Amino acid sequence: MPLHIVTPAIESRVLSHLAKKKVYLKLDNCQPSGSFKMRGVGLACQRAIERGASHLIASSGGNAGLAVACSAQKLGVPATVFVPESTPAYMRARLEIEGVTVKVAGKVWLEAHEAAKAFQDASGDEVAYIPPFDHPDIIDGHSSVIAELQEQIPQPDLLVVAVGGGGYFSGISHGLQKYGWTNTKLLSMETHGANKLERSVAEGRRVTLSRIDTIARSLGASAVSETAFAFAQQQRIHASSVSDDDAVAACLHFASDHKFLVEPACGATLAPIYSGKLQAILGDDWDKVESICLMICGGWMSDVPPSMHAALAPAFA
Repeated sequence: MPLHIVTPAIESRVLSHLAKKKVYLKLDNCQPSGSFKMRGVGLACQRAIERGASHLIASSGGNAGLAVACSAQKLGVPATVFVPESTPAYMRARLEIEGVTVKVAGKVWLEAHEAAKAFQDASGDEVAYIPPFDHPDIIDGHSSVIAELQEQIPQPDLLVVAVGGGGYFSGISHGLQKYGWTNTKLLSMETHGANKLERSVAEGRRVTLSRIDTIARSLGASAVSETAFAFAQQQRIHASSVSDDDAVAACLHFASDHKFLVEPACGATLAPIYSGKLQAILGDDWDKVESICLMICGGWMSDVPPSMHAALAPAFA
C-alpha cells in the first residue's frame, strides 16, 4: 500500500478566467508531508525497508526530509534527518513532531549530506540513505501523479511544474511516457536566481550554477540531475523562469483566491498566469494550448510566524 495519498485535481475558475484557457490544479500540497515528495520518497523508503533496512536517514532542510520523517512514522522505523544551519526553526520543529532525530550539520545542504553519508558508513547495512530527488525509486514514485490525473481530468495540452533538483519533473516526464500522455507539453518553471534547467535547455548542455540567489529555497539545487536533463532534451520542453517578486506575488494571489499557503517554489508554477506572461513564454505554442494543469507542489517551506498573526486577523473578521 503506498504511503502517499490520491490528491485532488480541480478546475480553477479564477486562473481559467485569467489565462482564457481551462486551468486545472493538481493539489499535491495536500500530501501527508505537505508536498509531492511523499510520492517518490515514500516509495524509496518502502523499498529500502523491503531490502532489509531498519533505519532511514536523509539530508534535507525541507520537503524531502519531512517526507522521510512521515514515511518512517508510517513504516514504524526510526529516522535521522541531517539539516544545515540555514534550516528554519519551524521546519526543525515540524520534523521533530514526526518523531525523527534531527541533527544540524554544516552551513549548507552539501555539508549536511556529507554528514549523513558518514553516519550511514559508520552504521552498517541496516541504515538506508534516502536521496532527495535523483533515484529510480523516487522517479517511479513521482510518476504516480500522472496515473491519478488520468482518472481525474481530461488530458491537458500543457503541464506546468517547478524544478529544483528535477525529481518531480523526471517523475512527471516518466509518467507521461508510461501512461501514454505523450502529446502533453511540459513547461518547467524556476526563479531567475536558480534557473539551471532554463539555461541548460537554452545552451544544450547541463549547466551548473556558480551560485544560488533566490527566496525559493526548494529550487536551490545548483544543477538538475542528469536524468532530468535527459528528459528535457527528449521532450523538447519549454523552460522558463520568473523573478522572486513574481513568485511571491503569485503565492499571495493564490492564498487569496484558493485559500492555500504555498511556498515560492510553487509560486514559480503559478506566476506565468498571474503575471500574464504565459503567452510570451509559450510563443507559437500558445494557440495550440486550450487546457493547462498546474502542479501545486507544496507549501511547508512557507510559514506564518506569530509576529504576523495580528496583522492577518482582520482577514477572518
